[in-house]
Amino acid sequence: MQYFSTNRKSAHVSFREATLQGQPDDKGLFFPEQIPTISDDFWKNFQTKSKEQIAFEVIKPYVGAEIADETLLSICAETVNFDFPLVRITENIATLELFHGATLAFKDVGARFMSRCLRHFSREKSEKTIVIVATSGDTGGAVA
Repeated sequence: MQYFSTNRKSAHVSFREATLQGQPDDKGLFFPEQIPTISDDFWKNFQTKSKEQIAFEVIKPYVGAEIADETLLSICAETVNFDFPLVRITENIATLELFHGATLAFKDVGARFMSRCLRHFSREKSEKTIVIVATSGDTGGAVA
């Protein structure tokens, strides 16, 4: 999977490069070239899967072969290692409560995944990786 800048002035990059770079040179945001379709098989067996397996199967097309399956499954397990209940509102409407993580912010899920992928890719580099976060909200706590 390749990622492009929303400003469309930077080169397309891999998942690894998008993770390590953080932001394209043209100050846009990285976006996947395509949004993969989730197969009918996935939905047929959905309720028998663990949340770790669901996370793995949903994210795998975005990561491709850049992280070995065993490692990616471990990253997914670390990412979703807290409860996030599905709360029914009406018969046809439910909400997934993503605010039960370490910082009580929905960003715990995305920030955990990003940080684990960054840690994985940084191990391949000889220099130290420094993450700088500027925020006026709950992002900083989730990323820290």
